[in-house]
Amino acid sequence: MIDTFIFGGTFDPVHCGHMILAESILGVLEKDAQIVFVPNKEPPHRRLPLASARERIDMLNLALQGRPNFCVDDIEVKKGGVSYSIQTLMSYRKMYGPSFSLNFIVGLDAWQSFSGWHQSDQIARHSNLIVYSRPGQYTFDGSSSRAFGFQFKEKITELSDFNRGCLFYLSLKSLRISSSAVRLAARRRKDLSSMVNSDVAEYIARHRLYS
Repeated sequence: MIDTFIFGGTFDPVHCGHMILAESILGVLEKDAQIVFVPNKEPPHRRLPLASARERIDMLNLALQGRPNFCVDDIEVKKGGVSYSIQTLMSYRKMYGPSFSLNFIVGLDAWQSFSGWHQSDQIARHSNLIVYSRPGQYTFDGSSSRAFGFQFKEKITELSDFNRGCLFYLSLKSLRISSSAVRLAARRRKDLSSMVNSDVAEYIARHRLYS
């Protein structure tokens, strides 16, 4: 198995910032890896998505066309109910066994509230953690990783040497797009070409999403 990264979220909708993040991770690794986009059914820490699960999966598939290292998994949608990341990570670890590198991607804002996550103290037993920050966010403090069972590693290029239990930090300079900004622009019928894939923009317009 190649290194696998679980990228969870509502993806309501998927936007160019998500693609920049995924491509940045692949770029710094300098090796083959796959990033799996896992849309939530019912996110535990935010309101329900406005687009349906089917619509969000459709938009993800459109955005990921021509990117062989990116794919969509509807594991949380099929399960139904509240989507807990620990359950998804446990499922992947059970499917592929102990000897492959499983990694979970979260934003700095999510990391700052990590103690409120369901079984947050168990995630290190199943995967590594990649914490990324957007421009203007607070500085990351690696010392807090020990409280959740993670060992902080400064060089993300070493990720493949560790199958689980390590935390890596990635600072991004050009991740200013948000799903809420896309929804607002769609509601105001503005041009979305700088924010989302052209096929996604067409899908939003055709299905009158967020209007």
